[in-house]
Amino acid sequence: TGPRLLTINVLPLYPHFEVYRAEILTALEHYKAVADPGGPVRVGLRYINQLHGPDANPSDIESYLKCSFSYPAGLVHPPKEFAARILLPYKSFGTLALAVSFPSQTAQGEVAATLDMDFYWNEGDQFNLSEFPAWLQAAHDIVYEAFTSMVADALLRKMK
Repeated sequence: TGPRLLTINVLPLYPHFEVYRAEILTALEHYKAVADPGGPVRVGLRYINQLHGPDANPSDIESYLKCSFSYPAGLVHPPKEFAARILLPYKSFGTLALAVSFPSQTAQGEVAATLDMDFYWNEGDQFNLSEFPAWLQAAHDIVYEAFTSMVADALLRKMK
């Protein structure tokens, strides 16, 4: 916590969203009772996923994610690592910042892909906190759709 700031983190193992949602809403209610935060100027739901373990080529991003990257042939190949970020607007509801980096190294030395999905609202006006539970559910649905759209089918099956 901090001035006009509340962050709720979950480290592995991640529970189902219903559990995480309840923890977020409980923490928010306690925060509102103590801090009287008023209307925030930004709210967000962020998932940072380190994806590892495909049985296919671990040096190929397409074994992890449904994306590919290219750059001019005149530059040194292959790259040590690459990263990209795109912003996807959802009208006045918020923006999905989708960032990918590959290859990443896990603590165990495995090759991984990092998928960072940050859905946020910061439209200039203050956010009405009474609308937060519904916004949180809709934001999660958008992030989940992005996750299942981005992760390679074989890896997604392995994760289930």
